[in-house]
Amino acid sequence: MTKLISGFFALSLILGGLYVPTSAHACSCIARAYTPQERLDESQGVFIGKVTSVVNESSDEYSDKIATFEVSTYWKSVGEIRKTEKVRTSGSSASCGLNFEVGETYIVFASAYLSSMPQGTEPDPNAPRYVGMLCSATAPVSQSGSLIASLGAGTTVTGNGGTPTPTPTPPVNDPFLKNLSLGMSDADVLKLQKYLNANGYVISATGAGSVGNETSYFGARTKAALIKFQTSRAAELGIAIGTGFFGPLTRALLNK
Repeated sequence: MTKLISGFFALSLILGGLYVPTSAHACSCIARAYTPQERLDESQGVFIGKVTSVVNESSDEYSDKIATFEVSTYWKSVGEIRKTEKVRTSGSSASCGLNFEVGETYIVFASAYLSSMPQGTEPDPNAPRYVGMLCSATAPVSQSGSLIASLGAGTTVTGNGGTPTPTPTPPVNDPFLKNLSLGMSDADVLKLQKYLNANGYVISATGAGSVGNETSYFGARTKAALIKFQTSRAAELGIAIGTGFFGPLTRALLNK
């Protein structure tokens, strides 16, 4: 079974274009520079976490390793946000495996592990959700200050996860002065998109509306992100659920 899973792991690397075998079978990364946004877009899971354990999947020293993380901040997640995550990686750097150290805190850029499993395979709810690769931007937080800053504010994990608590950013210096709704084009929509993206209510992972590519158009994705924000702050707004209308109550909250 271990050999079978290891085969799936290697296949996912090859199909993803991140593993290029050489005559020596060493890990070789594609020689191109990635922007932080590209790293975020290409990953299914992006988070900061402290390694609490690393175990080999079998007695073979080169078998896949499973690293367990206590997560503090998320940017992207497969499904619900969790306080604890497991990341599978090859047991050898020659196969693009990562050398996670217990006690070290990392920013992790990972692929979804279950997406590489054969069709019809029953997923184990306790199995790792992610695959970590040497060619990603995964690195200790102590070495990744500028990269983390460029990603903007993530989502802080509290309790056991599940419900995200956004990391707040200071109020904008230029206050919101008008109501905004679906279909509008206005400079305040651009400000709103930037605020939502910076606080973990992402408009879009790529293209128009994504971090660094915000627009002045209030479309369906802006409305959906606004609804999530309003719902998370429903008690402060005095509402039961978000509406997607940027009116006086929401403006007052952001302008505090």
